Amino acid sequence: MQQPSRRNLLKASLVTFGAIGMGLPSISPAFADDFNPHDPEFPDVEGMRGDRRANELWYTYENVFQYQATPEIIDAYVAIGAIAGGSPEKLYPVYQRHRQAGTYPDGFAAEVAPARDAFEYLSRLQLGIYDRFYPNDKHGLTAAFVWFGEGVLFDPRMPYGSRTHMMNVRPGQPPQNWHAWHPIIRATMLLGIEVERWTEINRLIGIGWAIQSITKPVAGADNPYLDKKSVHRVVKTWRHMSPADMDSQYDNFPYPPGIS
Repeated sequence: MQQPSRRNLLKASLVTFGAIGMGLPSISPAFADDFNPHDPEFPDVEGMRGDRRANELWYTYENVFQYQATPEIIDAYVAIGAIAGGSPEKLYPVYQRHRQAGTYPDGFAAEVAPARDAFEYLSRLQLGIYDRFYPNDKHGLTAAFVWFGEGVLFDPRMPYGSRTHMMNVRPGQPPQNWHAWHPIIRATMLLGIEVERWTEINRLIGIGWAIQSITKPVAGADNPYLDKKSVHRVVKTWRHMSPADMDSQYDNFPYPPGIS
């Protein structure tokens, strides 16, 4: 099998790895105007928009898993790509095939099992990064995913064209990588890696997916915040969703049921 190139692996893996959580809050925080542009832990950045800590979280994540990826991270991408047709983001068709054939979850778990060490390694890195920025802060981490979905985090430190921390969108197309993220999380869970925490992660991903599906932000633009009532509705919908129900949600493309 041809090994994926470093460039393609990094590009594919930017948005398919790297989100963790400690669980969703029992009551939705009011995100729309609760961002804090200053944080004593981090220096101010001229031209930055949105919450300072959330910007730093996604800035760190993108640098660790893409722009400054270590040889060990790239090796993990190669291992997952080897079972997914060349790159980690192609795990979604593998996942779909098992869903449609009625061999999910056992068949899917068996197919991803050879890359267990890679999933575990990347999981450990992600847990460390996100625990650093939001230790025991369920509201803050949930808000970071809401803002990521809204596309309201603008970071001038990022390369031109990537300065809005949001899910990548190809010109004229809806976001696709939420669907790449989901099967990687499900593979991690089915391999017995931090199952409880990754269940909560998947709920956060679902929140981000739904928010971006509603707001349809544009990279580089001064995107508006979604109104609080709508944010609360999305968080409530996903807050206690089971893994099986989340699988059913991701059978829909490109948007969750009821959103167009």
